Amino acid sequence: MKYLVKIFVIIIFLFCNNLSYAENLIVYIDMEKILNESKSGMSINKQLEKIHKMNIKEFKKIEDELKKKEESIIAQKNILSKEDYTKKIKILRDNTNSYRKNRQEKINLLTKKRMESSSKLLSIINPILSDYSKVNNISIILQKKNVVLAKTDLNITNKIIDILNSKIESINLN
Repeated sequence: MKYLVKIFVIIIFLFCNNLSYAENLIVYIDMEKILNESKSGMSINKQLEKIHKMNIKEFKKIEDELKKKEESIIAQKNILSKEDYTKKIKILRDNTNSYRKNRQEKINLLTKKRMESSSKLLSIINPILSDYSKVNNISIILQKKNVVLAKTDLNITNKIIDILNSKIESINLN
């Protein structure tokens, strides 16, 4: 009887084991790749690069003018009176400080545009990711930078880039 109860309990545990076989699909996405390789991301990068090159060109021009003014003042040092020389040096310093302030403002503006454009693109990507996860029964989408190890077939970056490219070609920064 004792063995019969033990066998009965074992059989119950074996056959009544209710394991949950629910599948939670977790995938990952490389946001840097999307921001750099999608058509809209590349258009943003081109626009930002164009602004950056224009700024550098303008900065170089102003720096050359300031150097010429400095060389001119140094060349006239012995000819000018001490008062005129100090006035010209003061004006040059004011111009240099104004240039530095203007340069920093333009750099900050470019950084701000870069951040705004990234957030604008991400606001476009979020509904695409939401729809994609609903259609494909995906529970969690992680960023690739937060994933230590995963199968490459769980990477949905290229699929999202294709969907994004079909929905939007470019984003205007202005």
